[in-house]
Amino acid sequence: MTKSIFKPSFKRYSFDVFDTCLLRSCGKPSVVFYLMALELYGEDAADTLIYDFVNARLRAEKQAVSTFGSSTKQDVSIQEIYSQINSGISDLFGTEKLIQLELQIEEKVLRPIDSTKTEIEQLHRLGVAVIYISDMYLPSAFIKNLLIKHGFWKEGDKLYVSNEVGYTKASGQLFDFISEQEKINFKAWHHCGDDKNNDHQVPKSKGIRTKLLSNIEYSRYELEWLKSATLSDNPLQGVLMAGIARTIRLSSKKSAITDLVADVVAPLFVPFIAGVLEDANKRGINHLYFLARDACIFMQIAKTLGPSYPDIKFSYLYASRRTLYLAGLEHGTKEEFGWIMGGATGRSPRQMMRRINLNVNMLEASLEAFAIDQTFYDQKLTPETVDLFLDLLTHQNVLPAILIEAKKQKELALQYFEQEGMLEKDANLAIVDLGWTRTCQKSISAILGSTDVFGYYFGVFTERLLPNQAGDYLAGFYPEETIWSERINRSLSSGFVPVAEQVFAMTDHGSTIGYKKANDKIIPEFDQRENSDAYTEKYIKQLYDTIVLFSKEYGSFHWLMTNAKSTITSCGLNSLYLLIEKPERRETLIFKKFEVGNNLKDNEKIITRISPLLFVQMIKSKLTSTHRPPGLIWRQGSISYTFGQPGIRLFQSFRKIKTRLLA
Repeated sequence: MTKSIFKPSFKRYSFDVFDTCLLRSCGKPSVVFYLMALELYGEDAADTLIYDFVNARLRAEKQAVSTFGSSTKQDVSIQEIYSQINSGISDLFGTEKLIQLELQIEEKVLRPIDSTKTEIEQLHRLGVAVIYISDMYLPSAFIKNLLIKHGFWKEGDKLYVSNEVGYTKASGQLFDFISEQEKINFKAWHHCGDDKNNDHQVPKSKGIRTKLLSNIEYSRYELEWLKSATLSDNPLQGVLMAGIARTIRLSSKKSAITDLVADVVAPLFVPFIAGVLEDANKRGINHLYFLARDACIFMQIAKTLGPSYPDIKFSYLYASRRTLYLAGLEHGTKEEFGWIMGGATGRSPRQMMRRINLNVNMLEASLEAFAIDQTFYDQKLTPETVDLFLDLLTHQNVLPAILIEAKKQKELALQYFEQEGMLEKDANLAIVDLGWTRTCQKSISAILGSTDVFGYYFGVFTERLLPNQAGDYLAGFYPEETIWSERINRSLSSGFVPVAEQVFAMTDHGSTIGYKKANDKIIPEFDQRENSDAYTEKYIKQLYDTIVLFSKEYGSFHWLMTNAKSTITSCGLNSLYLLIEKPERRETLIFKKFEVGNNLKDNEKIITRISPLLFVQMIKSKLTSTHRPPGLIWRQGSISYTFGQPGIRLFQSFRKIKTRLLA
């Protein structure tokens, strides 16, 4: 709860308006002028037109100050600004239209800052009226309406705006004027604002008690986006994304979960789905199937952005490796089983058989042929024994029984697909999934008996099926993208993929493990959830609430909807890399209670407190490139949780030593 600033010794309380009560979801104030230009000239307009309009608007403000400014008129109005704008622009669009467009966009992008609103609500409950003060060219009536709209204003409050009063906070004379009008003694006055000079130093010099807002800055992730924007072909992209994320954080109740979603999860997932919808619309795809569980959050984003795509239907398809891989088996070749059993190294045959709903005892018929016994079932597979495992699966004594079971599973899956509309004649469908090898797409196509199923993937692995093997697809990012390959590969090889699947894309139901018939319907059956306590439910609610808010803000900027691909890499992957490599301890606490795995008795905690022995094992494995010790699925996260930033710096030093040794 926010600590009240109320003290009986203060008779009046005042607040700055912009970046104190209200902030712009587009980021910097000047971005409003870019948005105006895009609206006036169209998103396909030449850069020259866009930048020249912004230039003209900024120069008009300077000229208005020069033309109309005086000692008793220290600020100018929006009408006076546009009276000075380039005549070619005013003749083309009309001065009044330009003014109204600027006001419309300002209203569209302005959002409340929750912490300030909470403080003002506390004052109002105590019967204290509030004074709002702004150095601003916008009309006071417009600003007052915004304060009313966002729940700040209460009858009895006052508003003073520099362009109408004639004095500014910057000069100090606006404080003098208000003191006279309201009969306030400076020492009995408390002022709150974000500007170090205008809201702190100037009023403090007069004896006014001040509170300088320090919690509205851009986060370390958002600063990275702004930095990359200066080097980008689309600088507006990073600026808008930083503005949206900061707005989500500051307009919500303070929460580490909300911050993580706004700065890391949403910048990865929301642009991806925006790109999916744009591409699907162009391809004439009329039905998108979001694969459980990983794509549940994608469907929520799509539903939020969906009104702009009325011709596309969204469905949630309960499916998983366990329901698709065996059902999609076509010939039972060793190559097919190689794809189905991908990621078997380090797991046992029993675990891998359970993964596709088969009893490991089916292998018994082929054990003798390979001179092994049932102890093999529970041995951890190595690259060499994985090959032996595949030979067992395709042996003539085992394969026929597997194909019979595959046929049964295929029949049930096909009935479920038909029930969900996937066999309708007019359906031009596509699946949406998180990633990574595209084996699910191959399986679905095999079950449907069609190669026309298109696939959308957030990301793909290097070891993935190609179009001739699994059908056409698009991905949000590829490991082979040269500029991002190092960061992508490090992110994907860090053990962070299960975190993306089971935490970033967490849902409130378990993995689909099969289908059954009930009352002429096919009903999915579920495994138990990896995480299901009260904290998990709180996390899921905040995850989805924040994703929806971010999606709404993102969708309000049509320019972002049509430039989604580069947003994933320049913003989303930048954030993911920063989180993985240099997590803050506050962030690691979010993951502390979570486990990830496949419910194959291989679940692991994401965050582990590192003991001295585990620390030595970790350093040894890092220097010798051996397999990580158990319990360190996210090394940097556990290091930060245990040792804080000094531990992260030490870890980075060891990495540099290793790089030099290998050079």
